[in-house]
Amino acid sequence: MKKSALLALLASLTLGVGLLAGSALAGGGASNDPVDARVSALRAGTSAPNARIAAFIQAGGTDVRSKGLAGVTHPSTGLYCLDPAADPFNVNRAIPQLSVDWSTSLGDALMAHWRSAGIGCPAGQFSVLTFDGEDGSFDLSDSVSFTFYVP
Repeated sequence: MKKSALLALLASLTLGVGLLAGSALAGGGASNDPVDARVSALRAGTSAPNARIAAFIQAGGTDVRSKGLAGVTHPSTGLYCLDPAADPFNVNRAIPQLSVDWSTSLGDALMAHWRSAGIGCPAGQFSVLTFDGEDGSFDLSDSVSFTFYVP
């Protein structure tokens, strides 16, 4: 067998095993990582000395820990509204950063987006959309945890 053919076969087998493992993991629990002391420790206090807002929002809308938020609502699938604690707080002038938290999310092709227009949320709140694209079509999803930060 030629070296290139052998490498292609090996790559194919590796990909297949990885996909099977990923499917087993996704179907076997409520998150990508098993619940252990490190994941449980995420519920500890927040340390974000230079942030006006910092939040870790679990899939479904639970505010695991935050600074500068009055609350989080989850009005529909994949839509989260983050209400700043500071009053007044001009959400139209802030530039937030957010990212998917892999450990407490479920799936592989996950996204979280800030919606600058704020559509779907009351005025004065940040709008975040979460998506799962595991099947190839990115649909709004409640299986995505995310972090949100406003410097």
